[in-house]
Order: sequence, then C-alpha cells, then structure tokens
Amino acid sequence: MPSRYLIAKFWSVHRPGWVCDLGEPSCFACGFFSESRTTRTRRENQWEDSGLERAHVIAKSEGGSNEAGNFVLLCSECHISAPMTRIPEIMYSWIDAHPKDGGFDRRFARANEVVVEIQKRGGDLDEIVKHIDPDIIHKVAKALGVGVHAGHVSASSMAAVVMAAAAARSEK
Repeated sequence: MPSRYLIAKFWSVHRPGWVCDLGEPSCFACGFFSESRTTRTRRENQWEDSGLERAHVIAKSEGGSNEAGNFVLLCSECHISAPMTRIPEIMYSWIDAHPKDGGFDRRFARANEVVVEIQKRGGDLDEIVKHIDPDIIHKVAKALGVGVHAGHVSASSMAAVVMAAAAARSEK
C-alpha cells in the first residue's frame, strides 16, 4: 500500500486542485487540515501522521488496485460519505463538487450535538468552558475507555469526556 505522501504527491501532479500544498496535509474533498499530530518536520512524516484515511477510488473488492492513483486521502467524515463505485469519474466529480469548507458545517453540527448531550446531563456549559484543557480531555478519554465506532466518537461519549475533564480541571 502506498504511503499517504506518495498518494498526495501523485495527485498533486494529476489533480493539483486536490492538494493545495504538499507541506499541509488536508482532506482532498473538504479541505480539512488537521494540525499535524507530530513534531516531525519532513513532509512525508506530516502526511503519515495527519490522520487522513486512504480511500480506494475503486474498491479492492471491485477489482481496484493498491497503486497510488487508486487512492485518495480523506478525513474520516468524508471517507464515510464518499461514493463507492467502479467508475473513477464518480469519485473525482464528488471530490471536485464537495464544498472546500474544511468540513466546518459538519463539525459545527457535531459540536452542537455534544452541547445538547451536555445539557441533557445537566452540565453547565459556561462553567465547563472555563475548565476545558485539551491535555486533560485526552487523559480523561483514555481513562474512561472511550471507544470509536466506524472511526468516530459519539456525541454522547464526547459530552461525557468534556464534562469529566471539566470536573477534573475544576478540582485542581
């Protein structure tokens, strides 16, 4: 299977609009750019550490290959909604037509789901926001054993983590 960097490099030549900058890994469809999860500076490593998923243009089960040109790089949300077809042009046109908003609308809706879950549990949003600390959130998620379903953490799990992290922070 080709590296994410080789896939990005392939498409930077064949569909330059999909890869704006080889130094900033982003979803080919929505443009979501996740700050690299690494301190490594080589482009190759940034793509590998980006969290972007390799999505077959033509699925292996449909006769697709594992060549770089048969993969695109998508965030998990775009990967789930991407077409599965034997006709590459369907995937290409879906990517071309996809809003390049960094997935903002979907992510905003997801954040709203988390807010609703927090409110259902009687959480005080103003108080919680004062105490949010990303390091604590990661530790709490690990301690709670929050699971991933199809590449996603549910809004209810996220709400539980945020509330527990805020409580842990306020106890300090």
